[in-house]
Amino acid sequence: NVPNLDLSNVEMQYDFKQIYAAILKDWFEVDDATIQNDILFRDYRNGADDNGGTYAPLDIIDSNVITSVNEFIKDKFYMKPCYPNPAKDQVTFTYRINSHTSVRLVLSDIQGRYSSTVVDEIKQPGEHQITFPINNLPAGQYIYNFQAGPIRESNKLTIIK
Repeated sequence: NVPNLDLSNVEMQYDFKQIYAAILKDWFEVDDATIQNDILFRDYRNGADDNGGTYAPLDIIDSNVITSVNEFIKDKFYMKPCYPNPAKDQVTFTYRINSHTSVRLVLSDIQGRYSSTVVDEIKQPGEHQITFPINNLPAGQYIYNFQAGPIRESNKLTIIK
């Protein structure tokens, strides 16, 4: 297999400038006019190519893909705000975990002193909801601390009588 050296250019499936244009547009969110007029000086996303066809936009970057660790973790583990808040007799906590993991949810008063353990056990993946009685706790401001896998979240709860 000897290459044909009479060709003016090497045949490729994609022009590298077409790939650059796709990355500039889809990853860096550069507008089409800037790509065409200031960077590549031609429309490599939708314009005519040298062989009489047209360039088609390449789907190199999927815009629905999570691109940060924080987004990934928040998509897999979360703690919703408790309700009702302020609460009188009981409060509902809702959280989601992505794996079989240890979950700990503790209520502390506003000075950080332990008040009550809502949950402290290994849980299966999925969304969990716990309704917890609070009528034995005095009125005031509380902090609920949630720990599950890599997640540690704290939020306020107001108990009224």
